[in-house]
Amino acid sequence: MAGANMGFFLKPMRDELDFAQVDFGWMNTTRIIGGAFTATLLGRMIDRYGPRYLLAAIGVLIGILMVLMGRVNEAWQAIAIFAAMGALGFQGGGQILTTVTPAKWFIRERARAMAYVYMGIPISIIFAFPLTQFLIDQYGWRDAWTILGIGGAAFTIPVSLIFLRREPEDMGLLPDGVDPATVQSGASAQATGPIEHQFTRAEAIRTPAFWGLTFAFGIQMFSMATIGVFRIPHFQAQGISDTLVSWVGPMDGITAVVMALAMVAFVVRFGARRMAVSGFLLLAVNNVLMVLTKEPIVMFISGAAWGFSLAILGVMQNTIWADYFGRRNLGSIRGFSFMAILAFSAVGGPITGFVGDATGSLVIIWWATAAALTVSALVIMATPKPTLPVAVETAKDVA
Repeated sequence: MAGANMGFFLKPMRDELDFAQVDFGWMNTTRIIGGAFTATLLGRMIDRYGPRYLLAAIGVLIGILMVLMGRVNEAWQAIAIFAAMGALGFQGGGQILTTVTPAKWFIRERARAMAYVYMGIPISIIFAFPLTQFLIDQYGWRDAWTILGIGGAAFTIPVSLIFLRREPEDMGLLPDGVDPATVQSGASAQATGPIEHQFTRAEAIRTPAFWGLTFAFGIQMFSMATIGVFRIPHFQAQGISDTLVSWVGPMDGITAVVMALAMVAFVVRFGARRMAVSGFLLLAVNNVLMVLTKEPIVMFISGAAWGFSLAILGVMQNTIWADYFGRRNLGSIRGFSFMAILAFSAVGGPITGFVGDATGSLVIIWWATAAALTVSALVIMATPKPTLPVAVETAKDVA
């Protein structure tokens, strides 16, 4: 739903409407800005009410907006629609809307759970890329928007209403499937699961770890803003056929699924921070390969690196925030951080579009983001799990 498959709409929309590349950059940026304004509010709403009715309502509104995308004739109309998508919390994969709640249901098994949750994205991409190109070829880009919008809403609404709940305590349960009776009987901590301190948002934002994670994942979002929208037309500009380019998505998806399945074992062996570092470095490698792409084989290798890196970073980001700051106020904490992270990425699309229009090439952007991602890897390595707030430590000592 206007996420990773957005790149397939650039060429037909430019051909018919004479949009500039920078217009598509602003579409992505206004979505980011819209999300930055509402991220904190949506995070607090998820903490308080859960995603059940919230995500269902947003599914309806996003479907309507995508139908409207098939009716645009001016760049400002598309930009306004993407701003509204962002304000509804829709950033191409849902982020806060779809990741906070699963993290609340697990502690010990969180990495495994988030790996399974993340797999929804690459599995959908495996089908979305060729499907999007097929719909555009068969029905035109306008009807393709309509079909994807209605189809996406039709899946989102029933899944939200039937399966989603705020947290296990609302149903008389505990995280990781722990039996409440076991806890009441005073069983060991090993049986009842690990204990984690539940940072409040105020406590979290006073820790260096909060800002270290925000900075590093902000650079990731900046990089993805430059890659996600423009890599498809970049490959097409190298003379690679549209049909072959449409299959780079399934390559992304297959490698991401494989990596997501392997993530649990890797996290246990290497730790979350080291895995996150490897994800940033692999994403940097993807950028370098994009610069070198002249033949389809290099494009597919780049797609594999992209898929591996996004699986690692997707699972690790959704795991690390909960591991570092607890699950009770995770929506509020991630909503506040997301607001800052989106500020990093807001300039990515317009800068990339401007450079592409001015120079006819995106090579400079790919090299710059590769360097920025390497910096992100260093920041993550230097950002350990935060210690408990002083007041909490003192209370424990007194007890």
